[in-house]
Amino acid sequence: RHKEIVSQFGQTDVEKRIVFEFETNRPVASSAREAIKALGETGSQATPSQSERYLRAQLAPLTPHLQTFARSLKIIDRSDGYLSQRRQLRQDFKSYLPDTDKDAPIQLKDLVARKATSEFEENFSITRLDVLECLGTSEEELFPAPNLIERIDKIVPREDAQRIAGEIEKSSGTLIIQADGGVGKSVLTQQLQDYLPEGSRAVVYDCFGNGGYRSISEYRHGARVGLVQVANELATAGLCDPLIPSNKSDDMAYVRAFKSRVMQASQAISVHGSELLVLIFDAADNAEMASDEAGDGPSFIRPLLKESWPDNVRVAVTARPHRTKLLRPRPNTRIVDLAPFSREETAHNLRLHF
Repeated sequence: RHKEIVSQFGQTDVEKRIVFEFETNRPVASSAREAIKALGETGSQATPSQSERYLRAQLAPLTPHLQTFARSLKIIDRSDGYLSQRRQLRQDFKSYLPDTDKDAPIQLKDLVARKATSEFEENFSITRLDVLECLGTSEEELFPAPNLIERIDKIVPREDAQRIAGEIEKSSGTLIIQADGGVGKSVLTQQLQDYLPEGSRAVVYDCFGNGGYRSISEYRHGARVGLVQVANELATAGLCDPLIPSNKSDDMAYVRAFKSRVMQASQAISVHGSELLVLIFDAADNAEMASDEAGDGPSFIRPLLKESWPDNVRVAVTARPHRTKLLRPRPNTRIVDLAPFSREETAHNLRLHF
C-alpha cells in the first residue's frame, strides 16, 4: 500500500499526511519497537540489532522508501479486547444515529470482515460511502434539504433588522417573526447574523425550497429531513456530532438527537457568555401546510416551538400573520411583526437597479 501511494502522490506528500497503524490487544516487544524506530532514523551508526536486520530483509521491496515507511508506522498495542471494543462500538453508534440501532454495529463489523477477504481483493479500502451504505443512507441524505433562498448581491439593509435581532436576543428560547408575503422575511434571515452579538452563529433552514416544498420528491417538513439538515450544518462547522438518518427511528428520536446536538453546539460557541446560537426556520407555515396536505401530521416545526432550549439558544420561525396559528405556539411565545418596506428602503432598492 505504501509503495502504491508513493508512486501516486510522491514521497514528500505521503510522508506529510499518511500514517499506517498496526493495532493489537497484545503487547509488542520493545526490541521490535526499537528496530522500527532505527529503520526510520537517518545517519544511524549503531550496529543493527537482530530484529532490525530481520525487518530490513522482510521489507526489502520497500527500498528506497523503507525509511519513510518506518517513520509513518504507528504501533498501537494493549488495545481493549474484543468484548470491550464491541461495547465501545455500540456506544459510538449512539453518538451518530438518532436512536439505538442494534443491527448497525453488526453490519459495520461484517463490512470490515468482508473487506479483508478475496471478495474485495481489488479494493480493500473502506470509504465513507461504504460506511453510509452499510447504515442504509447516502451522502445526499446527510444534507437532504439545502438552502434554496436566492442570494441577492444588491441587498437593501432592513431598517427593522436591528430591532428584530434585539427581539431575538431578548426572547426566552422561541419566537415567531410574522409579515405578509413580499415584505422580505426570507431576505431578513440572511441579514440577521450581522446584527447578533460577536461570536454568535445563525443557521437558516429553508422550509419553502423555492416552491418545491409541496412536491413529494422535495418534502422538507419531516424531522428526518429538516432536523438532519440543520444538525449536519452545525456538524460541518465543527460544533457537534453528525446526525446520520435511519429508517428505524421515529420523529421523537430525531427531536431528541437534534436537541443533543444543539446542546453540543451551544456549549461550543459559548466563549464569553454573550454568544447566541440562532436556528431560523424560514416559511415555517409552508412546512405545516405541506405536512397537512401529505397527511403526515404535524411538521417538525411544531415540537421545536414547544421544547425548552439552553439559555444561549434561540429558535426563530417566520410565517405570514394569518398562518401563525397553524404552528400552535405556546401562549407565551414571543411574536414579532416585521415592518413593511419604508419609503426610503423602497427608494434605495430602486436606485440599486435603475
